[in-house]
Amino acid sequence: MKAKRGVTMENEAQRGFSLIELVIVVGVLAILVSIAAPTVLPKRKAGYDTVAANAGRVAQTAMEVYGQTGPGYPHSLEELLRYAPSLDDNPEITFRFGRCNAWGYTYTTQHARSDNTFVFKADYYDP
Repeated sequence: MKAKRGVTMENEAQRGFSLIELVIVVGVLAILVSIAAPTVLPKRKAGYDTVAANAGRVAQTAMEVYGQTGPGYPHSLEELLRYAPSLDDNPEITFRFGRCNAWGYTYTTQHARSDNTFVFKADYYDP
C-alpha cells in the first residue's frame, strides 16, 4: 500500500481519541455542570412560583366575575372553572379554598414542585 505524502502508515492507523483524552473531557464537563447547577436550579423553582402566582391572579379575576354575576363566591375549583377554564390546564397547581361567602373569599395556590404557598383573599363589608 502506498503511503500518502507526509503521512506514514503508523499515523494513518491512529485515528480517534485516546482513553485519557476522553476521561479528561468528561471530567471537564462534570466540573462545568457542577458549577452551573446551583445557578440554574433556584431559577427553576422561581419559575414554578411564578406559574402558581399567575394562576392565583387568574383565579382572583374569575372569582370577582363570579361574585359580580352570581349569588356569592365559588366554594370550589369546579364552580370557578365556568369563568376561567384555563385554571384546569396545569395539574401541578393546587387550589385550596378557605372561607367563601357573600362578603369575601380566601384561597391559596401552590405548585407541586415548590414549597411556597400564595394566599389570595378579599374581604368586603356590605352595610
